[in-house]
Amino acid sequence: MRTLAPWDRDLSTEAGHFFDRFIEHGEGPFEPIGEWIPVLDVLETDDAIVVQAEMPGMEAKDIAVTLRGRLLTLKGERERTTECREERYLSRERTYGTFFRSIRLPTAVQASKVTTTFKNGVLIVTLPKSPANAG
Repeated sequence: MRTLAPWDRDLSTEAGHFFDRFIEHGEGPFEPIGEWIPVLDVLETDDAIVVQAEMPGMEAKDIAVTLRGRLLTLKGERERTTECREERYLSRERTYGTFFRSIRLPTAVQASKVTTTFKNGVLIVTLPKSPANAG
């Protein structure tokens, strides 16, 4: 009878796979950093890339959107509301603080035609594709 042990596999191969996954994550299209991370939907149409980010409790003035080549970056800060010294939390699940999120776009876009809207806690960034990549 064979004993099952975690070291029965080739550890160098397993370590290589672990580091490959780590590198893939760091180089991937979604690189979140910060105290909290807004959730995203990234859509592609024939003419544009559309990024929708949920940012409840924020205002448009607290969000910065930048585009460098094919790297779209969203960053900002959700501040904690003023706390009363008499309150005592029974449960605390909401997060606050800064976030930094970069999205590597799958195609070149027209930076001068990018539009943003912010309504009901959802940021929508519409990035029209370059003419050579559209359609």
